Amino acid sequence: MENLPESPFSESILGSSPSQKDPNDLSALTPNQLVLLTHDASLREEAMHHLFKKKDSCRVLALLLWNNFNTVYMLLLEVTSVYRKFSPSMLSMREETRACCALALFQVLANNPEIRRGLIKAKIPCYFYPFLKPCEDHDEPLEHVRITTLGVLGDLTKFDDPYGSHALHLFLESEVFPLCLKCMDTCDEMSQKLATLIVMKILTQERGLTYCCATPERFFAIVQVLRRVVEKISPKPCLLHLVYFPPIEERKKVAKKAASSYASSSASSSKGKGIKGKK
Repeated sequence: MENLPESPFSESILGSSPSQKDPNDLSALTPNQLVLLTHDASLREEAMHHLFKKKDSCRVLALLLWNNFNTVYMLLLEVTSVYRKFSPSMLSMREETRACCALALFQVLANNPEIRRGLIKAKIPCYFYPFLKPCEDHDEPLEHVRITTLGVLGDLTKFDDPYGSHALHLFLESEVFPLCLKCMDTCDEMSQKLATLIVMKILTQERGLTYCCATPERFFAIVQVLRRVVEKISPKPCLLHLVYFPPIEERKKVAKKAASSYASSSASSSKGKGIKGKK
C-alpha cells in the first residue's frame, strides 16, 4: 500500500520509462488515454486541450467521451465551475480557455446524431444557458465563452433529424429563445450572428412560428428586437455584395460577341421578311 502512486493515472497512463523526456507530456497519448485523464483534476485541463486538438483527426472521439464513465460529468464540472465568475465578470483568460475547451468537446458530442439525442434527453444544454445572459460590461473572455456556447447550441438545432422535434421542444420550453434574442440585441457582432442563426432555424419550423405568435406581447417583443437588429446593420459595404467588373479585354470580347449575335439575328429576320415579300 505504501508504494501506490498518488494518482491512479500517473504510472499506468503516462508510463515510467527512464528514456521518456517528460513524464507529464500528454501529446503522445492516445485519445482514449486522454479521456481517462479527464478524471484527474490535476491533469484535466491539459487532457482537454489535447483532446480538442485531436477532434478533427479522431473520428470516434465523441463515442469515447460519451461512453466513458463520468467523462461528461467531468466536462460539466468544468462548465459550471465558472458560473460564479460572471457577475461581476472576473473570468481570467486561462479560465476562459478552459471553459471554451470543455464546451468545444460538448460540440464534438453534439455533432454525433445518436449522442445529440442523449444530450437533448438529459437536458444538458440547459447548463450552457447562463453563458448567454448579457453582462453590463462587454468582457472579452466571457464573450469568447458565449460564442463557443452558441456554437454548441447551433449544432443542436438540426430539427430535421429523427429526434429533432425533441430538440425543438426543449429549446421552446426552456429560455434559449429569449436569451438568443438578447444576444442579438446587446452582444458583440459574432454572438449576434450565431444567435440570429439559432433564432432563424427555430422560426423556420411551424412550431417555432406558433410559439412566437402565441401571444401579442411575445410577437411584439420579437418584432422589436428584429427591428433594432436591422437598424444597427453596419452601413459598410459587404464584399459579397460588390458588383464584379471584368477586365477591359474580357468586356470587349463579350460586347463583340453580343454585337455579332445581334447582327446575325437581324440578318435572319430581314431574310425571312424578304422571302415573305417575294411570295
